Amino acid sequence: MRMTVRIDSKGRVTIPSVIRDELGLGPNSIVEIESDPDKGILVIRPVSGEGVIVDLVIEVPDINGVSKVVATVAKTGSELRYLKCSAGDAGVRCELITTLLDYSMIKELVDRLDEGGIKVIEYKPLRRGRG
Repeated sequence: MRMTVRIDSKGRVTIPSVIRDELGLGPNSIVEIESDPDKGILVIRPVSGEGVIVDLVIEVPDINGVSKVVATVAKTGSELRYLKCSAGDAGVRCELITTLLDYSMIKELVDRLDEGGIKVIEYKPLRRGRG
């Protein structure tokens, strides 16, 4: 099915209910957006599953590292659900909870944090869920 929709003033697109119903998309469903500027196309496709909620404890050298954490989480396409940091002698320690699309993204996030100089102390998947 193909439909034409308008982008609103905040850059949002509403997926028509007939298409949401056809694909089984409800509130908090996760979709992947892919663009190909050379071809001028944008594809929105549902992601199977409901995501994985992951709890991480990390350490950054200083408070400026916290913005790097937020940027890194955003680059993976994850949803940052909770972030609490406290300063100590060794730097800034944070607990964050994020929703990833699937379990394979946990390693990708941990690797990206590590590459950015952010020490991952521990991480554990909490559950699968919509939110």
